[in-house]
Amino acid sequence: MTSEIKVDTISEQTSANGVAIDGVTLKDNGITASGDVSLDGGSFVFNESGADKDFRIEGDTQANLFFADASTDRVGIGTNAPDMLLDVFDSICSRHYLQLPLDYLILHL
Repeated sequence: MTSEIKVDTISEQTSANGVAIDGVTLKDNGITASGDVSLDGGSFVFNESGADKDFRIEGDTQANLFFADASTDRVGIGTNAPDMLLDVFDSICSRHYLQLPLDYLILHL
């Protein structure tokens, strides 16, 4: 297997700071990117090895807009501590219809 990184410029290369390439820093413990990142094509799999690594997307004002908790295999929207497979903190809206089985329906009024 061949690994290849193509770059126009390398701004810094030290063992302490990793390799910085136009706002992207490659280190032996991960990748840090500043600015916009564009990925084009293919499919993306996060956490293929099944490691206990959470995944979080921040919004403009919401720190936990989308949160995948790897240790519990749960997803939270608006929460970083989901109690169920899908836990939505706040209200939800359906433009068409929302179908739920009656034996699982729990309403909190």
